[in-house]
Amino acid sequence: MNTKETITVDSTQLLPVLLPRLRDRVFHVTPIENLSGIEATGAIQHNGDKKFKFASSMSENSYGRRRKWVCLFDFRGKAEKTLRDVRSDYMFEDPFQDVIHPFLEMPEDSPAASTAYFFLRGEAYSRLIPAVNVRQEAVWRTLIRKVECWYPGDIPLSLIELVLVVNIDRTHERQRHNIEAERVAKILLPIAARRGLGSAS
Repeated sequence: MNTKETITVDSTQLLPVLLPRLRDRVFHVTPIENLSGIEATGAIQHNGDKKFKFASSMSENSYGRRRKWVCLFDFRGKAEKTLRDVRSDYMFEDPFQDVIHPFLEMPEDSPAASTAYFFLRGEAYSRLIPAVNVRQEAVWRTLIRKVECWYPGDIPLSLIELVLVVNIDRTHERQRHNIEAERVAKILLPIAARRGLGSAS
């Protein structure tokens, strides 16, 4: 049976904490809401038939999903700069974060997001399909060429070495965001009020 580990990380420290854990590994990432279903079925199932809710718009248009493959990320042998550059396409340390408008406060009761990382066993590596093998004409589908790969079909949990559950604590992030939102509001609200008075005259 695969091992499960749970950690809690300050959202402002996610990258320095998680990057060393993810380097030189192949992993699947999913919202915590999907974990119990995966454990119940005994496999990470593909979503080619859209039977599961999409975690993001990228998932819906995924090159691999449309072929009934399971998406993974291959961080083996990748330079740290490459992995940091990937974040412009996919924030692997916090992929399911809700976007909060900079003018709005983050609510106090905002739930701490949790993410599950499934680390693949080495014996499954030979079946992986890397994104670098995808033909150029297919790139209009969503894929991350430098690190994305796929497993053809469902992945049984017997091929998973470790499940890492990351609980994200947004307390400090919320404090910083709300201070900045208040500062911006003090600048922009008087301007908006003046423009409103001007248009009414």
